[in-house]
Amino acid sequence: MAIGTRNYAREYLGGGGLPQGVKGLIIANSVVFLLMWLVGPIERVFMQWFALVPSDVVTRFYVWELVTYLFLHGGFMHILMNWLYLWFFGKDLEDIW
Repeated sequence: MAIGTRNYAREYLGGGGLPQGVKGLIIANSVVFLLMWLVGPIERVFMQWFALVPSDVVTRFYVWELVTYLFLHGGFMHILMNWLYLWFFGKDLEDIW
């Protein structure tokens, strides 16, 4: 029996592509990473305002940091691994949620 005829393999081999949520996260992460990489001096501003500092969230009410820190990356290998994890686990997690 060929792998393409097995019920559990059809959805992965069917060429359905990435789900919308995973695709959106990969695009958003890519845009922010390219913006930080292309405009070097702005990286410090991004890290200062958008990186997660728990004490700032509690004392200064920087609640946006709870969301924006997800899009900041420390280097190319960091974002490459995040893309890989999204590709590996994103479809299954999105189906569960």
